[in-house]
Parts: sequence; structure tokens; C-alpha cells
Amino acid sequence: MLLGLFSALLGILGATLTNHYRNRQYRLISEQGKKIEMELQELRTELKKNFVDFQRLMLKLTESERANLKSQKTESWSSYFYRHGSNVYRWFVPKTQ
Repeated sequence: MLLGLFSALLGILGATLTNHYRNRQYRLISEQGKKIEMELQELRTELKKNFVDFQRLMLKLTESERANLKSQKTESWSSYFYRHGSNVYRWFVPKTQ
């Protein structure tokens, strides 16, 4: 009888210690999970902010490229023929040596 009581007390003590350490590990894991979730949330907001800044920068660059394209003068046919006239001369006029 005394041995049965002693083994029951050891079983209760073992279950209590197991539950205590499991609870402690669960709390530790949940606290670390909350910290990691907060860090992830901060990284997400920072990434969104950087993405918005990048989009603004790209918009400015495309606007400046559009302005540059509008400011460039298109070439007329006469200037094209003037520039490439020497090629026609070089290919079709025979060389004299």
C-alpha cells in the first residue's frame, strides 16, 4: 500500500514537472513568435515604403525621358540624304587609280 502511494506521488510529480516545462517552452516559443511577427511586420512596411519610393523614382525617370524625347528634334529627309550622300558616292562611283 505504501509502495502504491509512493509510486502515485512520483507519477503526479513527474506529470506536474512535465506540464511545467512544456508550459514554459510554449510561453517561450509564443513570445519569440510574437517578436518575429513584429519584426516581419516592420520589414513588410519598410519594403512597401521602399517599393513606393522606387515607383516614384521610376515615374520621375520616365517623365524625364518623355521630356527628353519631346525636346529632341526629329531628323528631316533632307538632312538624312545629306549625311548619307557620301555613302552613295562611295559605292556607286568607280574608283580611279
